[in-house]
Amino acid sequence: MNEAEIDDMVARSGVDVPPRAAMTAVLNTLGEVLPYGVAGYLSANLPGPLRPAVGRHFPVDQRVSQVGRNEFMAAVVVRAQIHANDAERLIASVLEVLGRSVPAAVMNHVRMAVPEALMSLVGEPGTEQLEQQAEQEVAERARPRAAEPEAEKEPVRQVTA
Repeated sequence: MNEAEIDDMVARSGVDVPPRAAMTAVLNTLGEVLPYGVAGYLSANLPGPLRPAVGRHFPVDQRVSQVGRNEFMAAVVVRAQIHANDAERLIASVLEVLGRSVPAAVMNHVRMAVPEALMSLVGEPGTEQLEQQAEQEVAERARPRAAEPEAEKEPVRQVTA
C-alpha cells in the first residue's frame, strides 16, 4: 500500500485532522510503548516517510507496561490536536490502515508487545490476519500470468580449430 492510499483511508475516519498528522500522532505514541526491536520492525515495514514516526528515542528492548489506555489516548489527543471524544475513532482508523499496509506478522508482533491495557485499542494477537494474508498470496499466485514473449534465439555458431 502506498502513501496516497494510506492517507485516503485515514481521511475517511471522519476525524477532522490531516491524515499524515493522524498517522504520525498514533505511530509516535505507539513507538513509545513498544520494545525497541518491535518498534524498529514495524518502522521498517512502513512506507519511507512514515518510518521515522515509530522510532523510539531510547534503545530499551522492553515494553513500557505502566502506560494505560487513557494515557495512550491522551498522548494521541495532544499530538493530533483533536478532541478527546475523537481519539478512539482516530486510533482505530489508523491501526486498521496500519494492519492493511504492513504484513500480518508485523501487526501480530505489535499486538503481542503492547501493554495489556492497550489490547482493546490494538487488538488481540491472533492468526486471523495471517490466514487472510496467506489466502491472498495463494490467490495471487493462482492468477494466470500474461505470456512472456519468447526471446529471439541466436544461431549457434560452430567453432573450428
